[in-house]
Formats: sequence, C-alpha cells, structure tokens
Amino acid sequence: MVPLSPLDLKDHAAFDRLDASLPEGPARLKAYDDLARLAPDDRLVLVRGGLAAIAEGTDKGRAVLAGVLARTTTRWPDDPDVLYLSLLDRRSRLANGSPDARELAAAAADFVTRHPGWKGPAGATAADVERIRAAAEAAIVDVKPGPTDGQH
Repeated sequence: MVPLSPLDLKDHAAFDRLDASLPEGPARLKAYDDLARLAPDDRLVLVRGGLAAIAEGTDKGRAVLAGVLARTTTRWPDDPDVLYLSLLDRRSRLANGSPDARELAAAAADFVTRHPGWKGPAGATAADVERIRAAAEAAIVDVKPGPTDGQH
C-alpha cells in the first residue's frame, strides 16, 4: 500500500513538491499531460508541463512545448511565468551568434525590468533571467561588413 495525500497545486512551491516526487523525462511529461486534461485552463499546469517538455528534450517534448506556448502566450501574454517559459524555449533554440541572441537578450532585460521580484518554478528568480540575458549578450557576434567584390 502506498500512502497518498492530496497535493494542493496552487503555487510553484506545490508544483516543486510534485516534481520532486516524479522522475524526470517521459513520466513527468505524461503526468503534466494528464493534469492538463483535468485542468486545461490552469496556467501553472500548462507552464509546468512546458518546463517538463523542455527538460525531456525530444521531438515530442518540443511539440508539446510549441502547443503550450501557443496557448499560454495568447491567453496570458504578460504573465512572468509564461514569459519565463518562452525565454527558456528561445534559449534552448539559440545558436551561438544567431540574430535571435539580440532578441533573447532584449526580452530577458525587459523581463528583469518589469518583474524584478519574480519567483518562479524550482526557485527561479529574476537573477536567473538576468543570467539568461548575460549569456545571450555573450552569444552575440558582431559581424563587420567586409568587401563584397572579392578584393582585399
């Protein structure tokens, strides 16, 4: 017999406790998929499912994340948890020197300015977003224009 107790999933601390009880990977993603079926309009369920999808790092996870972002960024476009999920997605897709590095750095800087006291999943804070900004800034490669006619 496994003793079970109810878990009131109303904040990140409760979801952190749930995550601690679930193995990472497909089992965690499945648990959030099941929760999303029970609570399809719960912002935190969707955000945490998106985080599980990023952690999985598979094609299925990327597809789940795309669906979560399409829904959450439309419904809660200014929510810091949704913005954080979007930043993590962009960071995961960032190729060193990509033009997207500038956009990621700007979005992260805006996040830190607008949500300086934010506390999110797994203890994430605005300081973590600042580190995303700094890493994106470091990834920016300034390409200087060179000769276009082949002459040096």
